Amino acid sequence: MAKTKHTLSVNIPEMDSQHEELYDAVIALKQSSSCVEDLGHIIDAVDAHFKAEEALFEEYKIPNVITHRSEHNRFLATLRKKHAELAARHEAKEDLSEEIRLLVETGIRWLDIHTKAYDAPQYGTFFKEGQYIGN
Repeated sequence: MAKTKHTLSVNIPEMDSQHEELYDAVIALKQSSSCVEDLGHIIDAVDAHFKAEEALFEEYKIPNVITHRSEHNRFLATLRKKHAELAARHEAKEDLSEEIRLLVETGIRWLDIHTKAYDAPQYGTFFKEGQYIGN
């Protein structure tokens, strides 16, 4: 059975795959018995993904990426802050279920909006079927 594709293609198979993996990891947080630890792994994956995207910016001299990078930095900072808060609450043996539910909703919404507003238009201009086509 084919897996449902959740994110918009950005015309780069590696990035599309990473977006799908991030989406699936965020969704899996809802069922995780170690959500704080798993969130830490997601943050590492998001950071690696953003670095891979930004390496493409440099390699292909993609213009107008200042706001795009700022969005990456802002999202990572938000995730790291939330991770620290959840870790402290987990240590205090608090129920995190509502916080995790909200985090999953917010994460999925951010991924959808960011992919549609930044990744797809920016990469779609320069890539087709994973190949650089210029500007």
